[in-house]
Amino acid sequence: MRNKYRIPTLLLLILVIGCQFFIALVVNEKGFENYLLSVPKPYTAAALHVDKVEQINEDHFLLTYEVNKEETVTSINANHSVVLKGTNYTYPIVMGYRFMNGSFFTQSMQKQKSKNVVLNELAAFELFGNENIVKNKISWHGESFTIVGVIRDGDQENKNIYIPLEFLSESPTTILTPIDDKKGITEAYIKNELKEAGVMDSSHDFINVGEARRMTQELAIIAILLFFNAVLLLLVKSGMTSLMNSWKAMKDLLAQYYFTEILQKKPTTIYSLIGRFIYTAFCTSLIVYIAVTIFKICIDWNIDVNLFLELQFDSFMNKIQFMKYALLSSLLAFSTSVVVLILWFLSVCKNKTPRPNA
Repeated sequence: MRNKYRIPTLLLLILVIGCQFFIALVVNEKGFENYLLSVPKPYTAAALHVDKVEQINEDHFLLTYEVNKEETVTSINANHSVVLKGTNYTYPIVMGYRFMNGSFFTQSMQKQKSKNVVLNELAAFELFGNENIVKNKISWHGESFTIVGVIRDGDQENKNIYIPLEFLSESPTTILTPIDDKKGITEAYIKNELKEAGVMDSSHDFINVGEARRMTQELAIIAILLFFNAVLLLLVKSGMTSLMNSWKAMKDLLAQYYFTEILQKKPTTIYSLIGRFIYTAFCTSLIVYIAVTIFKICIDWNIDVNLFLELQFDSFMNKIQFMKYALLSSLLAFSTSVVVLILWFLSVCKNKTPRPNA
């Protein structure tokens, strides 16, 4: 009966850790680079100075914003409910989206307020039935807009139409900026420059999305390191028992012989004692090394997890929402793996507890 939980808990532990590595792999495949997300604090009126934002975008570093608005547009004499996404020309560059056809509206189109739009693949197929729709028209509020591209944004639920922000009556509140330390575009540099557009610590929270990605991946690494440490603890426990037995045998021999006599007559006892001491010391050193490694990983995290998971806004949600779910899933899987690891460790320890001699 004492062994009945050992194998199931071990299999469950392997499964949960495997799920963590799968989540980390998916996040890596999605290509989440280092982004700095600037989000208005709750109950704060934090509309941005768009002209100043665009000036920063041109002079210092790439950034983008997004305003979502549910509207009805007309195509091929049929009305469709869509999500208009007011943004700027650097949007696909910052987001890393690819095109199925055509391109995004350009900087000159944006400045000249040209009536050009870009559809995501779902909108293209729902409104026109295919992706080859460049130069086709849609109508919104009685005005005609020309389609210049079809973008693959990964949104399978919303028919998104990207339009220059100037055509919407709302101002953005959230900014997404790529971080590139090698080019000097650090988090501190971005924060300092954004002050010119009214984005400050008093009005906005800043979240490094790349840190969330790194945390998701490193939680999986920590889980496997904890498993290794648990195994090493079992080895140390077994090694200590063997070491104490060897030491007891050595003490018994010392009570009968001088050390030099033991070295001549029964050297294997001495070698066994030394070997088991080295083995136990080595395993203990590995445990300490892994524990220090885990500690260093944890203290290097630079993200407010609660703030990130509690974000409530509708900009960039196709990308940020996935990262939120990935981090939350990874945290839940990690917590589960710790609990299962403890149960497995206790079951093995119980099984290895020697019965008292009769």
